[in-house]
Amino acid sequence: MPIKLGIYGGSFNPPHKGHLNVASFAIDNLNLNKLLIVPNGIPPHKKSGDISFDHRFKMCEQTFFLLGKETEISDIEGKIKGKSYTINTVRAIKSLYPLAETYLIVGSDMLFSFREWHEYKKLLNECCVVVAARNVAERKKIEKAVVELGKVIILDIEAMPMSSSEIREKIREGSEVSGYLTVETMRYIEVNQLYRGG
Repeated sequence: MPIKLGIYGGSFNPPHKGHLNVASFAIDNLNLNKLLIVPNGIPPHKKSGDISFDHRFKMCEQTFFLLGKETEISDIEGKIKGKSYTINTVRAIKSLYPLAETYLIVGSDMLFSFREWHEYKKLLNECCVVVAARNVAERKKIEKAVVELGKVIILDIEAMPMSSSEIREKIREGSEVSGYLTVETMRYIEVNQLYRGG
């Protein structure tokens, strides 16, 4: 019997409770047997700043361990030389799980730029795209995009009103961010003095 495999990629710079919430919600609502968390290597559309892949990978470990054994942090993009395109990552993962039903979980911001992705039509044939809608207004925008793209599942989820970039800025300012990060992730950031400069 094929397993249901979720792939949740992102810069995770840093991973926060909103990411954790999306992952948990996807596992429950898609009945996933396994979820791979995939920190980006060198993403084509976004810069990860001066925070290394290794730091972001370890912060993911400190965040997503709460989901249990069904969730695994993948270093597949950290091994790629040059820019990491999602289509190549999905194909590489599918080669490891050839019988799996594959679900690619993306944020709404990524869905709205989906047609700019490398070989996006082929990607839609490789997996089912899943997007998290954070409110009614956003869901309406997503539904419009879905009409144009097709094969997309919408999950209605209450998202945390704070982005990774806003969290980074608050850390630089010395503001309190513990409500947005797991204790373990916050400790990792403090010990390694991440996001303090600039």
